[in-house]
Amino acid sequence: EKTLNLSTAFMLKNYLQQFGFEVLMTRTKDVFIPLNKRASMANEQNPLLFVSVHYNSAPSPEAEGVEVYYYKKGENKKRIKESQALAQAVLNRVISNTHARSRGVKHGNYAVVRETTMPAILIEGGFLTNANELQKIKSAEYLKKLALGIAQGINDYVDQE
Repeated sequence: EKTLNLSTAFMLKNYLQQFGFEVLMTRTKDVFIPLNKRASMANEQNPLLFVSVHYNSAPSPEAEGVEVYYYKKGENKKRIKESQALAQAVLNRVISNTHARSRGVKHGNYAVVRETTMPAILIEGGFLTNANELQKIKSAEYLKKLALGIAQGINDYVDQE
């Protein structure tokens, strides 16, 4: 998963730069950075938004699809609303580009979306435990479509703000 995450993140970075965004990454090589450290790194840089890219696994090999998480608790209602809007915009574009099954926008209590102070999402780009989905995810063309969808969703979100 870590290799796929980083590969997708680099593709995403390239697409975002093409849209004119400045992109900061929490990691650029295969090193583990604790989740709270990732959030604090983001908070120190104070970016417009935070996106964490992942791939899923499940006990059932039938589990499939893309889901996007945001944190919906806390005092900052504006951030919650913005995170939810960002999550929906990204999910819409990813599903449109990849034709993957949508598992929806969901609440997640993950450190990188809970501890960050800007709108933040965590995207699960598919299930590595589903043989059919894994074959797609292993394809560079599919990853490009996924990364482009994330970038387009971010761009849509920024345009509507």
